[in-house]
Amino acid sequence: MDRGVTDGEAPLKGGWLARHLVAGNLALPPLAAVSCQPAIDVALQGYGGAMAVPDITLFNVVGGDANRRVIKARQQR
Repeated sequence: MDRGVTDGEAPLKGGWLARHLVAGNLALPPLAAVSCQPAIDVALQGYGGAMAVPDITLFNVVGGDANRRVIKARQQR
């Protein structure tokens, strides 16, 4: 169900939520979705603005050169 296909159908590119975000043509920021697990959730796979954060309590985007470099590198992918 997460992939939006039934048994025997050709797989679609990306997860259902990723396809929805792209189809909406929204003006989203470069980091628009966070998956709170070690890997990006199946629903968000294929969406370039998604990031996996294994421990959400350690997630921080407030200031600092280290955070700025990570966000900038993520935007360039």
